[in-house]
Amino acid sequence: MMKNKSAVLALAALFSVGLQGCKIKDNPYAFEGQECYPEQAATGYRATPIGAVAESISSTDSIVPCLSKTGFGSAEPTMAIKNDGSIFYGPAFTNEGNGIIRSRDNGVSWDFLPITLPNGEDHSRVQPFLGMEPVTERVFFHSSKLNTGGLDELDFGFGFNMSWSDDDGATWGYTNVEMAAFDWGKVYAGPPVYSEPTGTSNVLYLSAPTPISTPAVIVSPQKQQVMRSLDNGESWDEVGFLSLKPSDNDCHFLEWVIMGAGVVDPNDGTVYIGFRRCNRLGIGISHDEGVTWQVQDIPNTNLINYYTVLDVGLVNGNYVMGEPLSIDSDGNLYAVYPDVDDVLRMTISRDGGQSWSAPVVVSAPNVRSVRYGSLTVKTPGTVAIAYYGNIGKAPYHAMMAESLNAFDANPVFRGAIVNNVNDPVYPIGFDPGYLGMFVGGDLNEIVQVRYAPNGDVFATFNVNMCPDYINCTWDITEKAQSQLQGGLGRLIHQ
Repeated sequence: MMKNKSAVLALAALFSVGLQGCKIKDNPYAFEGQECYPEQAATGYRATPIGAVAESISSTDSIVPCLSKTGFGSAEPTMAIKNDGSIFYGPAFTNEGNGIIRSRDNGVSWDFLPITLPNGEDHSRVQPFLGMEPVTERVFFHSSKLNTGGLDELDFGFGFNMSWSDDDGATWGYTNVEMAAFDWGKVYAGPPVYSEPTGTSNVLYLSAPTPISTPAVIVSPQKQQVMRSLDNGESWDEVGFLSLKPSDNDCHFLEWVIMGAGVVDPNDGTVYIGFRRCNRLGIGISHDEGVTWQVQDIPNTNLINYYTVLDVGLVNGNYVMGEPLSIDSDGNLYAVYPDVDDVLRMTISRDGGQSWSAPVVVSAPNVRSVRYGSLTVKTPGTVAIAYYGNIGKAPYHAMMAESLNAFDANPVFRGAIVNNVNDPVYPIGFDPGYLGMFVGGDLNEIVQVRYAPNGDVFATFNVNMCPDYINCTWDITEKAQSQLQGGLGRLIHQ
C-alpha cells in the first residue's frame, strides 16, 4: 500500500539474495516463473461439523498444484479472469510506477500495465482493489485517496481513485469516487431490480466503511456506505448504508463490526453483504438495489473475540474477512469464515439467507490454523476455496481445494499446498503487515479465488520476501521497496 522509506527496510537491501522468476528478454517489466508440483498431488478429505477427516477418493482426473511468483511487488492482491482466459492481477509496484499485471498464459508470464491518474500521479498503495464487470468485461482498479509513504508522508483524503479499461489495459478511463470513506472499498455487480443501467445490463455497487474500517483511539467505524453506478462505473451515487456501530448490532460496545465484499443474485438482483458482526458472522440483505437493508446473524458461526486494535496486527488477522460470501447461478449462497479455533468453515443457504446448513470444517485435516479464506462457485454445488494454512511450527502455506458435492451435509474436498512445501509463502509466521504499515510497508488482508474458463482454479496470494524485515530474498531497492511479491496459486485438472 505504501512506499517504504524506513531505515530498517533500507538495510534489508544489503541482505537480499536475488530475484524469484526470470526476466523475459527485451521487456524489463515482464516476468515468467510458474512452478508446478505433481509430487504434491491433491489429497482427499471429508468436511464435517467437528473437523475435516482424511478420505481416499477415486476420480477420473488428478489435480496438480502450482504457484506463480509474478516478479512484482504487491499487496492485498485481487484479480479478474476474462472469458478468453486472460488474468488481470493487482496491484503491481515498480520503481517507475504502480499498476496491474496481465497474463495470457495461465499465469506463466506477466506483462506490467501502468495506470496513471489524470493529474499524472500513480495510484496510491493504500487499499487497492481490482474487479471486473462480467457482461462487458470492463476491468476496474481503484485505490484510496489516502496516500502515505510512512508517518512522514501522510496525505489524508477521502474517496477512491478509480481507473477502468475496455481494451485489456491498453488505455484507461477515470472516475473520481467521492465518498466519506478511504478504506476497504469493494466493487461487485449484478442485475437491476428496477433501474435501467446504461453501458451494461448490470448495476455496479461499491461499499466501504466510514469514516474508517478499524476502531481507533479517537475514531471508530460508523456506517457501511453503499454506492451505486448505473453507467458501468463512470459515476457513483450513495443509495444506502448499514450501521457499523456495535450497539446497533447487539454487540458489546468494545466489539468490532467490519464488512466484506458483496454479491448480487443473478436472478432477481438481491444484494448480499457478508460481515463480521462482532463474534459471529452476519449478512446484510437488500431487495431494492442497496437502498434499505435487513441484517441478521448466520447461525452457529463463532468468531474470535475482539479486544483491541493490537489484536489484529499482533495476534490474529482473522478479524478481517475480505470475501465471506459467494453466490451461484441459482442464487444459492455460500459463506466461508475462519472460526474461533482458526479453522476454515463453510455454510450454505438455499433460500436467500433465511436458513443455513450446519457449518463444516473445509480446511485440510493437517491444518492447525488458517489466515483468511475465500470461496468461488463454478456451478451449483461445485466450489473451490483458498486460504493461508499452517501445518506445524511457524510457516504458512498457500492452500487450495475443490469440492464437487458442496450441498452434501459432509462434502468431500480435494486440496493441496500450492507452493513448494519446502518454501512456504510466509516462512516464520503470518504477518498482515500492520506494524510495517507505520514505516511505509504494505498490508495483506485478503485472499481471492476464481475459476478460469478451462476449469482450472486460480487464487491470489502474497509471498513474504522479507519475513523478518531485515533479511530479504530479493532486492527491495529494485522492487519499489516491496516486502511482498505477488503470487498466484493454481490447481490444474489433468
